[in-house]
Amino acid sequence: MDNEWNVLPLAAGFGAIAGLRAFSAPAAISRAAQMRGIDLSNTPLQFVAQANGAHALAALALGELFADKSKHIPNRTDWPSLLARAASGALAGASIARSKKVDWWPAALTGAAVAIGTSFAGFHLRRFAGESLHVPDRVVGLVEDAVVIGSAIALVSSLSHHK
Repeated sequence: MDNEWNVLPLAAGFGAIAGLRAFSAPAAISRAAQMRGIDLSNTPLQFVAQANGAHALAALALGELFADKSKHIPNRTDWPSLLARAASGALAGASIARSKKVDWWPAALTGAAVAIGTSFAGFHLRRFAGESLHVPDRVVGLVEDAVVIGSAIALVSSLSHHK
């Protein structure tokens, strides 16, 4: 039971990343698996840790960082984007839980719920920051990217040090 409670804050952290950048959470989980911070072998989620999956997720995450600055990308709070972010948060949470050998569904639910909440919070905060500070949206987006990348590095590092 103690281990399960330790998993939920990590699931929430990766869920927050997913809410801001959908592909960054699974890419970070993949990186943690490659660094042996989590063990997904013999689980339905082992594809995340395999080299082809890791490369694909990294490419998608990098592409999303660039695409986010485009005016042609739908809002993160539109249903398709929101569902993708929830699925990303759920996948990240479930991956952590499976690696720690605890029930996956509380962590998946936590990751998904936090991703949805962060999607709305990030959307409104980004709009507010741009309008009130008179900063171009691309600049605010770059700051958001830095938050996502820094958070991902910190979470992956914590998984790698607390096996």
